[in-house]
Amino acid sequence: QTILTARKVAIFSTVTDELLSDFPTFAQYLDVELQRQETESENWQVISGSGTGDDLLGFLNQPGTMGRVKQSTDTALDCIEEGITDLRNGPSFCEPDAIIINPSTWSAIRRTKDSYGRYLLGDPGQVTVNDVWGVPVMQTTQMLPGTIVMANLEIAAQAFIREGITLAMTNSSDDDFTHGKVKIRATERLTSTS
Repeated sequence: QTILTARKVAIFSTVTDELLSDFPTFAQYLDVELQRQETESENWQVISGSGTGDDLLGFLNQPGTMGRVKQSTDTALDCIEEGITDLRNGPSFCEPDAIIINPSTWSAIRRTKDSYGRYLLGDPGQVTVNDVWGVPVMQTTQMLPGTIVMANLEIAAQAFIREGITLAMTNSSDDDFTHGKVKIRATERLTSTS
């Protein structure tokens, strides 16, 4: 049996009463922006969380995971293909179904050219390539540049949302009421396992 503890991920911002009343569309923008930041924070937790305190245990800190360091003689595409082979032959014997990568790292790989100056992953005028060696690529800024997580997420990872993203507002924190300030918070409770 495994017991998973739901962790709270929270983002907040402080705004003035005047800003909320003078610019009603700003409140809508702030709601959307806080939810976006909450999702980014969740992504960071699932990928890089340390597993201590309120952090989830992210993919990069899971015990027993395999790693591969790019050798000086390897291209990034070589290293990815070798990682796929590692997963197929290693202790998991699985087929990867996702590559999680930082957009800047993916951009560098996408710009790889042959000796004639042709892009290896497709002509820029064609439909964008979103896979490598048949494995779908998922981009997020929450992945460290130069680092890739490759996994079979279908069989090796699960996320459980205990409580979806909720927004709350208050002006009763510290001296916010007397200074005309409102704190807006987005929270979510979740846990994951891999």
